[in-house]
Amino acid sequence: MHVQEKSQSWGVCRAFLMETGKKFQEACSNCERCVRHAPRNFGRLLIKGYRLTLSPLIGFHCRHLPTCSEYGDDALRRHGLWAGGWMTLARIARCQPYGTSGLDFVPGKTSARARWYLPWRYARWRGTNPDAPPIDAS
Repeated sequence: MHVQEKSQSWGVCRAFLMETGKKFQEACSNCERCVRHAPRNFGRLLIKGYRLTLSPLIGFHCRHLPTCSEYGDDALRRHGLWAGGWMTLARIARCQPYGTSGLDFVPGKTSARARWYLPWRYARWRGTNPDAPPIDAS
């Protein structure tokens, strides 16, 4: 009964538990993380869809390294949908004929001035970030 109560609170895993017959602790050790990261994973899915469909048709014309789609994927992975989305929007705005070019990496941490109600402060609207942040294992 204890397993059933927990699985109902995480509706995402209920079908998996019924199919496999595993205990909740074995099957759903990452359920909370999956639910919490669902918005960022949806954004990353949209970027992956762009890479597989539109990008081959348009061609490789990015002025930065890493490319804008790689930057967006990395920003969403590190900072989530809200902050990473604003960082990606600013990067796309800079990727134009009169914009910046060169190495531009996702910052390792968000700006200290950034707040959820001031989302434009998450992003770098001018210039580039040539300092590569430390590689994390996530």
